[in-house]
Amino acid sequence: MHHLLASFAPVVPQCGPFDCNWTYFNQLISNILEDLAYVVVPLGGLMVVYGGFLMLTSGGKPAQISKGKNTIIAAIVGNAIVFGSLAIVNLVKSFFG
Repeated sequence: MHHLLASFAPVVPQCGPFDCNWTYFNQLISNILEDLAYVVVPLGGLMVVYGGFLMLTSGGKPAQISKGKNTIIAAIVGNAIVFGSLAIVNLVKSFFG
């Protein structure tokens, strides 16, 4: 539990009034995306379970089955977007040092 709380360290990097530069901005974006990943993954998992529940309790209704499939697809796409953006930010950070 302590590791999880430590991951929500201050999001905004500390810099003085005149020494903030692109490094601090890059760190801010990286911190936001990393903290967002800690929220999106459990929510995505819950949405997949909810979509499966909708499909299981559909009673053969095509509209309910479609709603469940769309919920699962949206959860997977949402997770892919968050992790893709995190990967792009880390790639840009490593490229520019």
